[in-house]
Amino acid sequence: MNTAKGPVQRPVLTSVIFLIIIILGLVSLSRLSIDLMPEITYPTISVVTNYGNVGPQEMEELVTRPIEEALAAVPGVEEITSTSAEGRSMVRVAFGWGTDLDVAANDIRDRIDRALGRLPEDIERPMIRKFDLSAFPILITGVSSSMNPLDLRQLVEDQVKYRLERVPGVAAVDIWGGLMREIHIDLRAAQLKALGLSTENILAALRNENRNIPAGLYEKGNSEVLVRTQGEFSSLEEIENTVVTMRQGTPIQIRDVADVVDSWEEVRQLVRIDGKPGVRISVSKQSGANTVTVADAVNAEIVNDEDPMTYAFYHEVKRGTTPQSAPTYSKVEEERQKVKYRCTICNYIYDPEKGDPNSGVKPGTPFENLPEDWVCPICGATKDQFEKAE
Repeated sequence: MNTAKGPVQRPVLTSVIFLIIIILGLVSLSRLSIDLMPEITYPTISVVTNYGNVGPQEMEELVTRPIEEALAAVPGVEEITSTSAEGRSMVRVAFGWGTDLDVAANDIRDRIDRALGRLPEDIERPMIRKFDLSAFPILITGVSSSMNPLDLRQLVEDQVKYRLERVPGVAAVDIWGGLMREIHIDLRAAQLKALGLSTENILAALRNENRNIPAGLYEKGNSEVLVRTQGEFSSLEEIENTVVTMRQGTPIQIRDVADVVDSWEEVRQLVRIDGKPGVRISVSKQSGANTVTVADAVNAEIVNDEDPMTYAFYHEVKRGTTPQSAPTYSKVEEERQKVKYRCTICNYIYDPEKGDPNSGVKPGTPFENLPEDWVCPICGATKDQFEKAE
């Protein structure tokens, strides 16, 4: 009775106490993190090993089994399962609930170090991974454009990735699709045989030339200058001019025994958006960050109202794993269709909304999408001789 009598006789004090509780609850609710899945740490550690261009059976015999035998002696192991695929081995080690995974990961790392001598010499070092739900992406964005897939991938990596990585709460930004630049050196067997050269000679020459070497310090008065020799290749011509060996005082260069081609890596996966080549960007958040807040910040960075021409290509947010539906943006494309370009020779103005009927360019075609052989209808100037009209 006394407990109930006090609040009744002091209604003001009781109201103030409950008001404070309600305010604290609302403040806590506004700061409560929202996540797609609860933070659960599964007692599982995976050991992933890559060994390029090796069949599943050889992966099992050369990689998977030695690793399984090494991990079987780790304390607390309950189950070991493995999967061997082309060029990839994955061994999953399950522990009992309550196991300290940091200690278990150190034990696994020690066992793998002991087993490295039983693995092939040219294999990649095994990677240890813990199962973490927060590592899954919270947002997946698809970028499509009429640009060359090689240029599109390079543009996304140079101009888009770092901007998304600096958004508060973003842990990592991964990119798939497009084409990765790669320099191919296609050897000519006939010339190699005639000169008595082997593939190892070519590799050794490229390895020795393509590096920067520190040369120490150069003292001049009261100052010191750090000296180094810059030898890394910066153009195809430097690769072609690399000397492999000498024959009777004549240098044998790469160009004499091979063709150097600026190409791209072998295509192992394809990304298409509405039937067009594209690039997929996945965003992962930091542990403990608010999923919705991070996703909204990333979407705001993708379409920046203060800088609508940041990205000169059309992009779409195709799918998001956030609780809110991810929108689709076309503001960048709309802005591109409004930008006019002026010829620096005859002052002809190209208006994307009108196009160029004389050359068959339809209205609504941005200047960047004009054919490379398009010329000014007045003076015949090329696209390089145009600039944005003020």
